[in-house]
Order: sequence, then structure tokens, then C-alpha cells
Amino acid sequence: MKNLQKYIYLIVCLFCLTACPTPPEPEDELPQTQDRFFVLCEGLFNLNNGTLAYWNQDRWISKKYFLQQNQRGLGDTPNDIQVYGNKLYMLVNVSSQIEVVDLHSGLSIKQIPLFLEDGRARQPRHIAFHQDKAYITCFDGSVARLDTAQLIIDGKVQVGRHPEGIAVAHGKLYVANSGGLDNPHYDNTVSVIDIASFREIKKIQVADNPYKVYSDAQGDIYVNSRGDYNEMDYCLQKIDSQSDELIKTFNELQVLNFTIQGNIAYLYDFDFGSKSSEIFVMDTQSDQVVRKQFITDGTIIETPYGLSVNPKNGDVFICEAYNYLTQGDVLCFSSDGKLKYRLSDVGLNPNAVIVW
Repeated sequence: MKNLQKYIYLIVCLFCLTACPTPPEPEDELPQTQDRFFVLCEGLFNLNNGTLAYWNQDRWISKKYFLQQNQRGLGDTPNDIQVYGNKLYMLVNVSSQIEVVDLHSGLSIKQIPLFLEDGRARQPRHIAFHQDKAYITCFDGSVARLDTAQLIIDGKVQVGRHPEGIAVAHGKLYVANSGGLDNPHYDNTVSVIDIASFREIKKIQVADNPYKVYSDAQGDIYVNSRGDYNEMDYCLQKIDSQSDELIKTFNELQVLNFTIQGNIAYLYDFDFGSKSSEIFVMDTQSDQVVRKQFITDGTIIETPYGLSVNPKNGDVFICEAYNYLTQGDVLCFSSDGKLKYRLSDVGLNPNAVIVW
């Protein structure tokens, strides 16, 4: 009888183990935030593993949102993401595509290929918008103009070598010509394009290998140059968009990457040798560094890979890439430099956060 009871007990235990699912591991506590944003992750070059994550107010909709909604991958090395109207625009560099997505459903509206007549990829890098047109820098040395209503390329202008960042001010486009693929023979110009005629009207000489370009609330243009990567001679420069002259070089500031919201610039330096970084804050009205250390609570950033500002509340998103081979994080800081929350394992090499 005891043997029978033991047998029945073992059968019941076995049934419970196989029929009842194992409780899932508890997730990290999710932040209580009303933010709604996308995170673009570029993956690894030539591995076709870029992703788009979507956070909606208090939960992940999906860390592979584009794949979930469209049943296909985003492509190889997405570099930039912007919202314009009711559409989300992503530039997928190595795949040489502009991916246009419905903002509310996440469904692809159109893929716009960017190739030369001989089949070579034009490789889009960064995008800016002005009056229902999108302007896209391409590594073939051009800026493409996209009609955002018809979603067709309706213009092209040649600029310098391997253009990167692009900004709009006073009816003009400012394009950073990096020459970054011709190391050590970099370009060192910013092209000025008149939007009305869509032609280049000037080239402004800056330091070697210019990268990002932003306009502040007054319309002044700031551009960082990365110089020779081995020398880490990064710098920040300022262009007067009325005269289109370079008026200041901040030689004391090493700026690998930055962004501007209104009159506040968030900038960072990164030493690839020591793996150390500095994130600081500058007022563009006075051109003075107002905080030498943006982070005030001791939070450590190992490998900053992107900066974005929430225009609704001034929060600052810092993308953390770690060693470039593992899943990265997004850290959200208040404007006074205190960590509000961390979103872990958002994707491989997150490079941009866009709030809408």
C-alpha cells in the first residue's frame, strides 16, 4: 500500500512538472514613465541585423518592433531615424534604403532604394526636413531630396566626400563633408546649399573629418570634427549662418559626438584607448561650458554611442554600447544629470532615441 501511494505521488509530481509551465523569471522593474519612443540599433556592419525597438509609456511593445510588424528585418546598419508628420523615416546605410514606416501601426509604407545607375550603393547617412521635403546625405558625395508626400526622390546635388551630418537654418542646408572613408586624406568642408534653388552655394573650411551638424535656437551652426581617429584630435566649431563664415573653434573641447536642444548642447568625448568618456553641457548663447560633468549621481557610462534629448521634458537619453558585440542599454537622465531609469538589452549598438 505504501509503495502504491509512493507511486501515485511520483506520477502526480511528474504530471505537475510536465503539464504546468515553469513560472517565468521576474523581469527587471520597468520604469514608470509616460515617454513613448523608438530606439534604433544599428547592429554590426555587414551582418544585416539592425533593429527597431518601441517603448510605449510604461512597457516594451517590442524590442524587435519592425520585425514583428513587418515580418522582415530592417536591414544592414541603420544610421539615422526621424519622425516627420505621421511617418517614421529610417536610413539603412549598407542596405542603401530609406525605410518609411507608418508612425502608429509600425507597418512599412515604402522602401526607397538609393543606388547609382551602375548599381553602386549611395549609402544614406543622415536626414533633415524642411517644408515637406527630406534631405538625405549619401556617401556617394551627394544630398538627395525626397518629396515626403509622394515618397519619391525628386532632386540631387553634389557636395563633398562622404557627407555625414546635415542641418537646416535660414533657408539653407549645412552638410558635413567628412571624407571619412579616405583615411588619412579626409575632407574638411561644410557645404552650404540654398534650399530654394537646391544648389551648393559655398564650401566652408573646417577641421578634418567633420561629422555631426546642428543648429541652435538662434540658427547658429555647430559642427564637430573628428580629425584623425588615431590622434583623437576632436574639436567643436561654430558657423554664423547669416554670413556663412566659421567664427569660432573650441580647441579646448574634445567632442566626438553631440546634440543640441534649443540653446543647450550635450557633448561627449571618448578615449578608445582607455575606454573613458566625459559628458558635458554647453550653453550656445554664451558658448560656455556650464557643467563639466553632466552626470551628477555617479552613474558610469562605459561606451557612449549616441545622445538624444526628449523635447517634451528635457530628459537626456544616452545610448550605451559596451563592447559593441553585446546588447546595449538606453539610460534616461533628468536634465540635472540624475538617472531616472535604465532600459537594458534594447539591441545591438543602439545609436538613437526618437520621442514622439
